[in-house]
Amino acid sequence: MRFVRALAALSLVVVCWVAFEFAQPPETMVRGARVFADVRAGIEESRPWDVRFGPGGHVQVQPRPAIYPRPRPVVTTAPPAATTTAPAGQPPATTTTVGTTSTTAVPPVTTQTTAAPPPASTTTTAPAGAIVVNPGSNLASLVGSNPAGTAFLIKAGTHVGQSVAPKDGNQFIGEPGAILDGNKAQFAFAGVAANVVIQGLIIEDYTNSPQLGAIHGSGSGWLVLDNEIRYNGTAGVVVPPGSLVSGNNIHHNGQIGLKAGGANVVIDGNEIAFNNYQDAFDMNWEAGGTKFVDTANLIVRNNYVHDNHGAGLWTDYNNHSTVYEDNVTINNYGPGIFHEISGAAVIRNNRVEGNGHRWYLGGILVANSTGVEVANNALTGNNGGVMALNQVRDSWVTKNLWVHDNSASYTTGQTGIFAEANEDVIYGAWGNYFDANAYVAVSGSTPFRWAGDITWDAWRAAGMDASGSFS
Repeated sequence: MRFVRALAALSLVVVCWVAFEFAQPPETMVRGARVFADVRAGIEESRPWDVRFGPGGHVQVQPRPAIYPRPRPVVTTAPPAATTTAPAGQPPATTTTVGTTSTTAVPPVTTQTTAAPPPASTTTTAPAGAIVVNPGSNLASLVGSNPAGTAFLIKAGTHVGQSVAPKDGNQFIGEPGAILDGNKAQFAFAGVAANVVIQGLIIEDYTNSPQLGAIHGSGSGWLVLDNEIRYNGTAGVVVPPGSLVSGNNIHHNGQIGLKAGGANVVIDGNEIAFNNYQDAFDMNWEAGGTKFVDTANLIVRNNYVHDNHGAGLWTDYNNHSTVYEDNVTINNYGPGIFHEISGAAVIRNNRVEGNGHRWYLGGILVANSTGVEVANNALTGNNGGVMALNQVRDSWVTKNLWVHDNSASYTTGQTGIFAEANEDVIYGAWGNYFDANAYVAVSGSTPFRWAGDITWDAWRAAGMDASGSFS
């Protein structure tokens, strides 16, 4: 029960933030047969969460700066200000407020094959009364013999073959240098418990079935904080509804770095890199940086996602009210950000560089999803700019897509919509619209796609980017 107040506070903050994000009074904009609601005009940037232990061992959730420095989006070519008046019947231009970006430079795209660096060290303090777990102790036995809500302090050193089914409210706090070496065991932590905390550990060499993680929560409200999760056979982390994953370095896992499902999950301030590094899994199916399935109110922010053999950030199937903001995605085989067969999303203020050259197209790709806004992103050197797909995918269609105030520079690929179905309405009545985007150093004779491969002049003639620029 010690986590009830903390998790209630976390849930309240997340729900209120998302409600504010998606429930602003909409500006109704009609273009043809479409009604487009701007779901995120003028929102103030929220700050990441800090989770620390207070008096009596209770978790405290409070705003804080990033746990450790991470590159943040740096827009080198500012998108045009959206202050123009749109032609009659088109969405009016708006001024989009986004958070202030850091001046920390993002490293250049490389083909590095060495291990990604671990997070900067943090000081971890276990709650009073935590049970000390020394190397050689049986952590599963200690959990089994103590009540729910017990905290465990895992001492520095290597703990081999530990596999734990937590109880509700368990806390597993690692001293600096505490390593859980699975020695090919299935899970480090797995089960249906609620309100579990896993913090400050190195978790490696767990081998599981595809799609299952070294950390695999199936309950609710897991807090996965400040860990290094590396060299596991399939997924690094899988978290349930109501979870927070923050400050982790998730790298060199055999299939995928991170997965999540359910409502009110926050993914904040992690480095996710080099996953599926041996190409053991088909990235068309599920491999690379992340995959989110069947979520509501998902927030993915402040993450540095790079060099994954697959998509960087990927929402795939039935994700609604998604926010991607202030992420840096570099050199992933697939799109930097990929929103597929899902509902409303805001994709804003991200830096997307060098993605999509080995699988699929676009730095940012929207596929068969309705009500997506893509705004104020800086895209450089990807296989195209912002692309959308519309294929035969049951009832999922690409509709009411609004792409505005982005900057894009690319020498391969295109910007626009590629349709294999519904071509009679996707380029008109369904209200897909691009405006006020800046295209810089774009190569190719037909760098746009709109009912065919077309030039900038033809793109403008189709009504796209009336307030945009091309140089």
